[in-house]
Amino acid sequence: MVCQHQVEVEVWPATAQVYFRDERYANPVNTQARFEAAVYNAPNCEVKWEVRALDGSPGQGQVDATGLYTAPDKAGLNSGLTEIVVATATADPTRQAFAYVTLVGRGPEPPPVATLLILPQRVNLYYRQGGDSAWIDDSNKVQVFRAVVRNGPASLNWFVGASAVPAAEHGLLFYFQPAADSGPDTCIPIRAQLTTDATVKSEAKVVLVNYNWPGIV
Repeated sequence: MVCQHQVEVEVWPATAQVYFRDERYANPVNTQARFEAAVYNAPNCEVKWEVRALDGSPGQGQVDATGLYTAPDKAGLNSGLTEIVVATATADPTRQAFAYVTLVGRGPEPPPVATLLILPQRVNLYYRQGGDSAWIDDSNKVQVFRAVVRNGPASLNWFVGASAVPAAEHGLLFYFQPAADSGPDTCIPIRAQLTTDATVKSEAKVVLVNYNWPGIV
C-alpha cells in the first residue's frame, strides 16, 4: 500500500485591513491587499482566488488571478465589514485556505452644499419722490444687490416682498428702485433663490425712508 499525502493550501497574510476604494482620505495603495498562496503535495501550485461574504455569498471586493484584492466602493456598506478571500487548489478543489479582509473608512467626500448670499444684507433708501425727497441725492434712492452663489447654478429667482421679479431681470445682479410715491417708513425684504432648488435662498432688507425736513418751507 502506498500512502499519498493529501493536498494542503496555505494563504498569507491571514488577515488584512483595507480602505474602501473611494475613501476620501486613503492612499490608493491602502485600498488593496496582496495575498500569497502555497500548495503542498500537489503536482502544481496553482490556486483559484475568489471573495466571499461571511455567509458564503459572493463578496463585495475583487481578487485577481495573482491574489491581489481590491476593495469595493463604500456605497451603503458599513465600515468594519469583513470578507473572506478564498484560495482553492486547482489540483484538488476540495482543498482550500482562507484569509480575512476588513473594510474600513467613511467613503467619499460628500458633495459640496450649494449656498447663496445677497450683498448688501441691509440698506436704507429714500423714496424717489414725495415729501422733501428732492433734496436727497439720487444715489441714495437706488441699490444694486449682488448674489454670491457657491456650488450651484447661477440661475436665480428674485422677489421684492411677496412679488416675483420679472424673469427678464433675473441674474446675479438685481437693480432695486423704490416706488415714486411717498409713504411711511417701511421695511421691504429682497429675496433670491436658486431656480433649481428653492430651499437655497438668501434675504436682504431695504428700509425705505420718507424724507421730511421741518426746516424746509
